[in-house]
Amino acid sequence: MRGITGWVGPRKAGGTYYSGYWGDTYTVIVIVGDEPGMMTVEWSDGRRSTHCTAWDERRDRIVSEPAA
Repeated sequence: MRGITGWVGPRKAGGTYYSGYWGDTYTVIVIVGDEPGMMTVEWSDGRRSTHCTAWDERRDRIVSEPAA
């Protein structure tokens, strides 16, 4: 089992990321601690969803880090 850190990867609330799995960018709104990697995101088209797609260092990338 990866543990929550493995699922979340470098993602942080407020950061924007590209998902190779979904082929789209999204901003993390909140990371929920009750499921491994469960997070609410806002996609590039403005829709929001909650999902737990694991970070894939081969296909995913950081677009921008959250503001300090």
